[in-house]
This record gives sequence, structure tokens and C-alpha cells, in this order.
Amino acid sequence: MLTICALPLRAAGERWTTETDIPTAPRPQATVTNPHGDKLLVFADQDGHVMTQFISASPVSLNKSSCPTFQVDQRQPPHSFPISQRCRVEGHQALVEIAALSGRKLESRVLYEFINGSRIAFRFTTQDGAYHERSFSLSRSKQAIAAALGDNLQILSSPR
Repeated sequence: MLTICALPLRAAGERWTTETDIPTAPRPQATVTNPHGDKLLVFADQDGHVMTQFISASPVSLNKSSCPTFQVDQRQPPHSFPISQRCRVEGHQALVEIAALSGRKLESRVLYEFINGSRIAFRFTTQDGAYHERSFSLSRSKQAIAAALGDNLQILSSPR
């Protein structure tokens, strides 16, 4: 009898890291790149807002009228944000505010899922009307995000 075991493959580029020497960024950034070349970052801006930035490798720009939705490990409901100050779409990237730093405790369901999940899927449309889904591994995201935001930060899940 032949037994076949299918294990999830993780591409070499799908490892979360912390980038610290970025001339255009005021603080360290946790980052991962998927096999498609899309990039996902988590960082705190100069005002203490915790941001996630999705950068699409698609040759067509993102649709400016809708923010990408994202979902961790099929958890319900998926995260969605209206186009506003909290979600800005420009060219091939979307920037979403997911929390605000205040002291050493941070309540954010989104960030809590980022550090405790296995995979995150981003769903978006491009200017040509096409629908896309891209996913990223969350393996070692906890360590990279802690290094980017502060090792002593306690991240708690907020109510749904």
C-alpha cells in the first residue's frame, strides 16, 4: 500500500523578517514576500498607528474604489475596511491602519490573528475589473512583528 502525504509547501521567500535599515521608514518593518512576488508589511508609523501594507506584484494597479479584504485561516468574518483615512489605495499598494500603539498593551483582533495564524489571504480587484486572491504564510510573523513593534508589547484580541 502506498501512502501519500501532502504537506503545505512554503516557498523560500515566504519567511517573515524584520527590516531595520530602511531610509524611508522611521521604524523597523516586519515583512514577507509570497511566491507571486506580492509583499506584506506590518509597522508602526511616526504617529504610533500600526499599519499593514499590501503591495501587489500584479502588472495592473489596484482598484482605488475598494480596499482589499483579508482573512486569516478562514476565520469569520474576513477583515474589510472602507476607503477612508484607515485604508488608502494607490497604484499597486494598499495601506491599512489596524491598531494604535498606546503603552505596552495593544488590543487588536487583526494583529492578534496575524501573530497567531498560519496563513492570510488578501482579496482585491484591479483597475481592469479582475478579481485576485493572494496568500502569505504567517509562520514566524509573531517574532518579526514583535521585533518591529517592540518586544515587550502585549497583543490582545479585541472583541469581534
